[in-house]
Amino acid sequence: MHLRSRWQRLRRDLSFLRQDPRSWRQFARALRYRVDKNAIRFTAHTFKPLPPNPEPGSKKLVLFAHYDPLSVVDPYVVHYLREIKALGSEIIFVSGAADLSQDSAKTLDPFCAAIYSQRTLAMDFGSWNLAWQHLQRAGWCLEDFEQLILANDSVYGPLFPLTEMFDSFQGADLYGVTESLEIDQHLQSYFLVFDLNVRTVNFFKRFWKDFRYEVAKQNLIESYEIGLSRRAEAEGLTTVAYIPNSDAQNILSQETEHQFREQVLGREVNNTLYLWDVLISRLRCPFLKTDVAKTNRYGSVQVEKLDKFLNRYTKYPPGLIKDHLARLRKPPSRPS
Repeated sequence: MHLRSRWQRLRRDLSFLRQDPRSWRQFARALRYRVDKNAIRFTAHTFKPLPPNPEPGSKKLVLFAHYDPLSVVDPYVVHYLREIKALGSEIIFVSGAADLSQDSAKTLDPFCAAIYSQRTLAMDFGSWNLAWQHLQRAGWCLEDFEQLILANDSVYGPLFPLTEMFDSFQGADLYGVTESLEIDQHLQSYFLVFDLNVRTVNFFKRFWKDFRYEVAKQNLIESYEIGLSRRAEAEGLTTVAYIPNSDAQNILSQETEHQFREQVLGREVNNTLYLWDVLISRLRCPFLKTDVAKTNRYGSVQVEKLDKFLNRYTKYPPGLIKDHLARLRKPPSRPS
C-alpha cells in the first residue's frame, strides 16, 4: 500500500474516532484481530451451530450477512432466504444485530444450516469473515460445493427467478449482479458468486487470511467492496457482471423521458440507486436495493408508485416492502 493511501486511511480513522469517541472499542477489537486472527470471539449468540456435514446434494454455499436496527429478521429476508435455499444451498446466516431475537432466529431455522449473531464490526465483510471462521472450525470444505455466494439483506428480491441469472453465469470465476464504476470499476458486493475451482478456492482462502477489520466506512469500501474485485482481477480471476454498466447506459440512451437521463448518461454512478427502474423493467435485475424504498435519496418519482411498478414488471409481493418500511418507521414503544 502506498504511503499516501496509508495516510488517507489513518486520517479517516482519526476523523471517525473524533466523531464517535465510543468507537475506540471497535478499533481495539480490530487491532486485536490483526494479532490473533480470531473472529469467533465476536460471536454474540449461536442460535444454530453448523452440523458436522452439509446436506447431501447441496451445490451452493451461501454466507449471508444481516443487520437490523431493531434486532429482528424481517419477512422480506425470510422470503429471500427461502428462494436461495431452493437453489440447493446451504446458508450460514450471521446477523450484525448482536441482540437478535430468539423468535426471529426460529423463522430462519428451515432455511439456514447455521445461525449466529455478532457484535457489528466491518459490516457485511465482518459477518462473512465470521461465517468463514465458523465454517472452518466445523470442518466444512469449499471443495464440497460447486459455487460460493456472498449475499446480504440490503436488497428486496428475488424479483425474477434466480435461475435466469445463474443460467447465464458461465465461463468466468467471479460473478456479480451489477457493476459500479464509482471510485473504480467493481462488482457490487450485495450478491457475489464464485464458481469453485482451484483458482477461486485458493483466492478465497488467501482473501480471508489477509482480511483486516476496518472501522471507517470509506476504508472498508475501498479495501473490500471495491478491493475484492481489484484483487480478484490482479490475481488472474475472470469477473463478469450479469448486468454490466454498459448495458444500463445503452438502455438509458434509448429512454429519452427518463427522469435522470441527463444526470446519469455517460457518468460513473451507482445504477442500482439512479437506474433501478431501468435495471428491473428492461434488464430483469432480480434485486431492488432497500435504500431506494427507504430513503429515495435522489427523489425518484417511480418510488412513489412502487407497488404498481412491481406489479407490472414482477411477481414480487409489494407488501413485503410496505411492511418492512412500516416497521422501521413505527415509533419505538415506551416502557410501561
